[in-house]
Amino acid sequence: MLASILAGPIVKMLFGTVQGIFKDYFNKEISKAEAEARIKEAVTASIAKVEVSHAEALASTYESFWKHGSKHKIVLWCWAAATISQLFVLFWYQWIVPWGTFWGWWVNYPSPGSTVDWAYLLLAGLLGMAPLVLRAGPGAGQKI
Repeated sequence: MLASILAGPIVKMLFGTVQGIFKDYFNKEISKAEAEARIKEAVTASIAKVEVSHAEALASTYESFWKHGSKHKIVLWCWAAATISQLFVLFWYQWIVPWGTFWGWWVNYPSPGSTVDWAYLLLAGLLGMAPLVLRAGPGAGQKI
């Protein structure tokens, strides 16, 4: 993703600005320090513009999903079923299993593995953190 951002919008936004800065530097109109400062400013401004457009795109995608979801009962029922099931998974592994072990209902209860991690992630997505998860997931690449 970082490569696509750097090869796409940031380069397009920066090219004209940086070209002018280098032209001024090579023509001895500005110093090296001033050229560096202008380039840093241009890069920062370009990255900020990309971040804003990325955030707006994620927000509009999430908003359109909920506009659609609020009109269709099946989407709301599926959302509720998924939310309740993952809350039950977390309740089971955080309350029932420890109490059952304490009271001796079972001696060795099997480990949930990554089930609890997935329950947290699913709940985060279901309860409104989907845009953040999309930005921070494995496909997001490195932070700039």
